[in-house]
Amino acid sequence: MLLDGPIGPKNAGTRARRRQDLDRMKAKARRVYGHARHPIKLANHLQFCSCHMCCNPRRIGEQPMQERRADAALAPDKLATAEA
Repeated sequence: MLLDGPIGPKNAGTRARRRQDLDRMKAKARRVYGHARHPIKLANHLQFCSCHMCCNPRRIGEQPMQERRADAALAPDKLATAEA
């Protein structure tokens, strides 16, 4: 097996994969921005605006959802060890 760094197989970044990803992103752009004049142009950058609902939560001082879930998963463990 050919390994190239932490990503995995060396051929993971092939042209076919990039084309498949672009087709997937174009389909999502059509679903999300079907009302836009040219939704396919938004495929490479699906974030259409920079409002507080669309932007990165860190910009407005909040934690991303993944970090909030991790904190919530660890919270009962912290309470159990503190009582013991």
